[in-house]
Amino acid sequence: MRKPDPAAACGTAYIRALCSPPGEVGRALPGPPAPKALGHALQHALRHGLAPLAGYRLLTATHPSPISQGSGPVPETLSILKNACYATLKRNLEILEALAELDQKLEQAGIRVLVWKGAHLIHGIYPDPGARPMEDMDLMARQRDLPALGDILRSLGYAPRPESPGGFRRGALLADTASDALNSARAPGRLAAFPVTAEALLTKAPPLGGNRALVCPCPEDALVCLALHSLKHGLAQDRHSADTLWLLWRHPGLTESGLLRERAKAFNAELPLALVLGRAACWPGMEELAARLPRAAPGPFAGFCARRLLTDAPAGNPLAAVYGELCMAALCPGTLSRARWLWDLLVPPGKTHGRALRAAVLAVRAVRALFRGKCRM
Repeated sequence: MRKPDPAAACGTAYIRALCSPPGEVGRALPGPPAPKALGHALQHALRHGLAPLAGYRLLTATHPSPISQGSGPVPETLSILKNACYATLKRNLEILEALAELDQKLEQAGIRVLVWKGAHLIHGIYPDPGARPMEDMDLMARQRDLPALGDILRSLGYAPRPESPGGFRRGALLADTASDALNSARAPGRLAAFPVTAEALLTKAPPLGGNRALVCPCPEDALVCLALHSLKHGLAQDRHSADTLWLLWRHPGLTESGLLRERAKAFNAELPLALVLGRAACWPGMEELAARLPRAAPGPFAGFCARRLLTDAPAGNPLAAVYGELCMAALCPGTLSRARWLWDLLVPPGKTHGRALRAAVLAVRAVRALFRGKCRM
């Protein structure tokens, strides 16, 4: 095993501290680390989608930031982070304009559509639309409304993306439509394990900003959905931890809420929620969150995969995503559901043969590691 690089660890800690919510009295921005660690910090910010948020925090500091002083790599790093924030703001404003256009059409058709992930988080969760990058508009509608939603998107100039079921494109704008949070159209085994459907979410969904037909998840549902999405990707992106922390900052009593526990239990998401909150609690200054984490009691295999995740995800191990899928498969009710989930992992619907083969190789490596005992804690 490689020894951890102190400069890389310092750079990661700096970016996490910079991207954490400000706290009740406004936590001062951290000073920049040594030049070598600063280079690692920049790499980490770019790789994990945190560069726009870091740039925003530096741009809006109420006091002169040490990172903007002097010459050399420090101002250059600031310039890269600022440019990431400006570029993200430009793209996100285009997405917001497209959502407003879509809202008018949906209102005329009498359809409510739930917006989540990035397009929801820039509406009142993050401090600025330029602070959170996103690749597409994630839209969730009732199963019966999906054909009408597709027709409306086509009328606005979007074309279906054959390689991505439920996906649409109009120039550089992408829209992803589904009837549940894990998009079971691409992997049907997911819905049996985690019934986070648009039907269930829309019952408690408030309007998205000033829109009429577009709505967003209520805070507890948003946190559960973020937890499942993060676990599906193996807890590998620090951007997901930032999403969690900023959502908790906007809704400070959420982790003590009986509603959160109730919704997590209803969606079979108690372990994913505990894992994602535990990962976020490792960030600098999050000791208070660590003290009030919810508890989960998974079975042996799910618990094993969860422990591997908490070890491998911070180290950037590519197997982390496979452990995330295996952990979710272990939470499925019944052997048939678990087998279907693993089949979807090995042979992803709609994927090219090359991508399916790579997924199969990673899955086989993970299972072999389990039986060889190399991953025993």
